[in-house]
Amino acid sequence: MNVNFKLVWFENEDSAYDAHIDEIESIIREFHLIPDVQRYRCDEYSVEIIEDSDLILADYDLGTDNSVNIINNAIRKNDIVVDALLYSSRYSSMVDAIKKVNPMMEGIYCAKRGRGDLMDKLRNLIYRIVRRAQTVENLRGFVMEYSSIFDKQLYDLIVKYCRDEDVLKCVLEYFNSSLADSKKARTYKLCAHEGKNCDKDCDIANTTCTSKSACCFKAQNVVDLTLLEKEEFFTKSRIFDHIINHLIPRKCVDDKYRDFHKHFYKEIIVYRNALAHQYSDENRLYLRDEERYIDIDQELFDQIRESIAKYIEIFKELDQNNTDMFISQLTKEMQERDLALV
Repeated sequence: MNVNFKLVWFENEDSAYDAHIDEIESIIREFHLIPDVQRYRCDEYSVEIIEDSDLILADYDLGTDNSVNIINNAIRKNDIVVDALLYSSRYSSMVDAIKKVNPMMEGIYCAKRGRGDLMDKLRNLIYRIVRRAQTVENLRGFVMEYSSIFDKQLYDLIVKYCRDEDVLKCVLEYFNSSLADSKKARTYKLCAHEGKNCDKDCDIANTTCTSKSACCFKAQNVVDLTLLEKEEFFTKSRIFDHIINHLIPRKCVDDKYRDFHKHFYKEIIVYRNALAHQYSDENRLYLRDEERYIDIDQELFDQIRESIAKYIEIFKELDQNNTDMFISQLTKEMQERDLALV
């Protein structure tokens, strides 16, 4: 299960590609997937091109049987499991030719050339491919994989904005004064008992305590960003939200990024936690904060794919934004504010 859908398209005619590419990408997006359509000519085939594809679309060349050779002689012999949709203006002849291939090919579908039949069958085939991958195990791996990616991207963005010393100072103050009140957002360093007759078996060398009791530790303030890197997903989201909503000048940030944590939590973090929760099962997810179960159904799969795709684009946009412009504007405003106080 993946939010990117790779369709490898073998088509020699530029006009045919131009006529259909927009509609094909639109169909892929209907399933809350990000289209990755890669077009090649029939003589450009290689195993590397198709081995990680989700679907092959090929113009059936009746004269040389190139499409059949691509599917049968190359894909199947290399144990590549992928569906293929062949199309031709001579539909009946194509179907008869494919039936004669021995051994019989599975996962090969045929369509008439032209927008109607071809696009309908493409839509139905993508639907089948998506449904086939919709298992709880795949969903869990899918969400965990992208949660890890988003976690890294959040930290990288925090570091990027904190190149400005004033932003860095505000971020650390925010963490130590507000977020550190949460047990999961705290960092600890030394045994409060200093190892003297500690009845809780504190291990100073490893900065751990077998009792896991907070009374055995002294809180250690975070003094640089390296310690923040180890903080949980939830905490990084709140820190980034604080930067966007309170530190970056409003005119420099698109309104769609405001209240980042509120939306990110509801659309990503809640499901990440639910899929890791011991009370979730094959049919239901337990949303701990709401103390309720939700069904694992088509609507949920669509919703999670849509959310993942949404934040892939958001993080891409944020990473491409001119952070230097934000920092320059922020520094200017802080300087003006300091002068006004003199």
